[in-house]
Amino acid sequence: MLRTNIPDTLVFYEIYHRLNNKYKQIYMLLALTGYRLSDVLAFVDSGKKIGYDGHIEICEQKTKKIRTVKLSIAELMLIQHPIKKQKINRTTYWRAIKTATPNWTTKNIAPHSLRKYYAVERLNKIGMQGLSKDFNHSDILTTMRYITDDIKNMRAKGYKLSEIDLYIKAQIDQLRADMIDFIKSEISTLLDQKSSKKRDKLPKVNKNTAKND
Repeated sequence: MLRTNIPDTLVFYEIYHRLNNKYKQIYMLLALTGYRLSDVLAFVDSGKKIGYDGHIEICEQKTKKIRTVKLSIAELMLIQHPIKKQKINRTTYWRAIKTATPNWTTKNIAPHSLRKYYAVERLNKIGMQGLSKDFNHSDILTTMRYITDDIKNMRAKGYKLSEIDLYIKAQIDQLRADMIDFIKSEISTLLDQKSSKKRDKLPKVNKNTAKND
């Protein structure tokens, strides 16, 4: 079985824009919460709501443990909250991601890649111990495997540990910067769409009536 890879920034956004609209909300939930696909699909199908303060609480099917994630206002807007209730088959969603993945990338991208994407983004904020706790992993080595693909390749090529450390920090900083830019862009688009809808709903003034007045 091929290991899934972490999508780089270009591939991440390319997949998002290629996805059918009904799959985009789930895509962002996966990337911004780090939940497994089975848990997100069950949450969406249940019709449950994200808390008013951005909290999501899910009992993970694999670990049987409660895991809570807090989303910021910007992230809620990016997900286009509230969550739309819908029933989607796991295999169907997996195929949707595969179909949306550009054929020019050599990486093996699957829904689980988004859990790894979340892991890399969170690592610099809460550290490896914090990330392991966040993921409800009983062994920290399990957590380390989420982000060590690139490390193994660099060690094999003879890079020093100090060079690898700088590389990882640069990757994390770049992912965060790109995500912020993406969030700003998407929120701007959403606000423009809402503003346009409000203008469309305004009553039209009858020119003849206006002249008589």
